[in-house]
Amino acid sequence: MKKNLLKILAVVVLILLVLLLLESNGEKDRPFTQVILNEKNAINNFERPAFYDTIIKVGLDIMMIEGVIVNVAKLSDGAKSNFDGDLKAHVRYFNGSFYLFIDEMSREEAITVISHEIIHMKQYLDEDLIFENGSVIWRGQQFSLESVDYDNRPWEKEAFDNEGSVSEDIQKIVWP
Repeated sequence: MKKNLLKILAVVVLILLVLLLLESNGEKDRPFTQVILNEKNAINNFERPAFYDTIIKVGLDIMMIEGVIVNVAKLSDGAKSNFDGDLKAHVRYFNGSFYLFIDEMSREEAITVISHEIIHMKQYLDEDLIFENGSVIWRGQQFSLESVDYDNRPWEKEAFDNEGSVSEDIQKIVWP
């Protein structure tokens, strides 16, 4: 009798563990609902997950950015090693195109990270943020990247302050 009860209890615990694992993994990469994407912007993504395109297009719409080209590429180990902390992505604006270098991540994390980078895209387009000859010009003031800690850079502060609302707006569209 005791053996049967222990077997039943072990099976119930195993089933609960499997259900818990399925639920936590399912939330991480929950598929997007169907989103109709416009052709206001071009995304060139040859190696990152295809869902990045959806996040970028929806985010650009939310930020009312039109007529841009975004080239998506893998974030290099060299770029990561030049950064103090956990670099997930960075964006550069060159010759009228954006270059988004990004690591592979879950959909949920990608929404937050890409939201942050789209804010930088807006900063570039508004000419608030300009990279020139190895330095940064932020709203008319020149900065050396080495002279200001990452967390104290005003363009990063603005991106961090606003990424949450952009991310929430994207989530409302892709996960209504």
